[in-house]
Amino acid sequence: MLSALNHWTSTLDDKKPLDVVYFDFAKAFDKVSHELLLLKLAKIGIHEQIISWLKCFLTERTFQVCINDTLSSIRRISSGVPQGGVLSPILFNIYTCELPDIIAEEGVGCIAYADDLKIYNPIVTPSDNMCLQKAIDAVATWASEWKLPLSKQKTKVLHIGRNNPKLKYNLCSEFVSETSEIVDLGYIIDENLSFDKYCKEITAKATRQIYCLFKALRTKNVAIMIKAYKTYVRPIMEYGTTIFNPHKKSLINMIEKVQNNFTRKLMVRTVGFSNLSYQKMPSSNIRNKLYRLQPLYKRRRRNDLLMMYKIMHSLCELKSSDFYVMRSSITRGGTIKPHIATAKTAIRQNFFTHRAVSDYLKFSKNKRVPVKLSLYKRAIGEYLDN
Repeated sequence: MLSALNHWTSTLDDKKPLDVVYFDFAKAFDKVSHELLLLKLAKIGIHEQIISWLKCFLTERTFQVCINDTLSSIRRISSGVPQGGVLSPILFNIYTCELPDIIAEEGVGCIAYADDLKIYNPIVTPSDNMCLQKAIDAVATWASEWKLPLSKQKTKVLHIGRNNPKLKYNLCSEFVSETSEIVDLGYIIDENLSFDKYCKEITAKATRQIYCLFKALRTKNVAIMIKAYKTYVRPIMEYGTTIFNPHKKSLINMIEKVQNNFTRKLMVRTVGFSNLSYQKMPSSNIRNKLYRLQPLYKRRRRNDLLMMYKIMHSLCELKSSDFYVMRSSITRGGTIKPHIATAKTAIRQNFFTHRAVSDYLKFSKNKRVPVKLSLYKRAIGEYLDN
């Protein structure tokens, strides 16, 4: 997701609109052909004993449906990999492994994650539109050959950027439906690459979760309540913060209010409302310190700096060369530092690349950046606390 947004925001920064086509495979995991999968496993060099085991694992499977203690007749499963199986995502990735190369031959970008596939291309000239259409046709042809049908109704095109011509595309002789927003790996992506709606959604969801938490747990034990908050509420607001970390003050405050609401409710419960009027309620900063909860905006900054470290030190699959240019430095912060081109648009300026580098350069200005991850975590913790 971070890689896709890096390409898209960079394209918009060059004043180019782009189109993104989201494909939906109909019942993807259930439609994988056992015969074709086993052939592909042999083709990529998987040992024959492993293939033999997988053949026994996948074929000759049966199922029954139980309704009100009544069982249906036994039916044989003719295709598909088991839903929820540990091997299923890997087997599906192997089954679709050549798709990115097929799409790349048409000169368009492609991002695939399990059964989520999206292709994209800047739309500046008519030939750009034709390249994307050829890629759509290539995906449709592959899907037909490998017996993995596409859902025409759920396949969508998202037109991103100002002055986007919003051209039409065809999938198997039918127009691809247009959308102004789409859910991509849990995030709401809209035509402006704004995460305002997503921030509002996670805030509302976390607020409801706090209400359920206080209703379900009657304890006054602070440690238990904070543990429950960290387990059931905070992760809702911190799923992939490097993707959506908001820059608007209104959104930052809106998300922060969720934690402030929790600490206020917790203090009322533990101290007692009769002993603590709202006029005498300590400020949110004091409550955070009392309960040892770091403000959420600082935790998002920490996540940015940690992700940047992982990219720079090749601790994840993202390539640092796709995000930064590393240059030598004579400052005390380190001999090599990341450099990025000046952003021309607000979208690019507030994206992870520029946002994190700006924070990193401030962090490394007067202090040498540790190479060891554990020391780096401690150093950025001290930096954010100060």
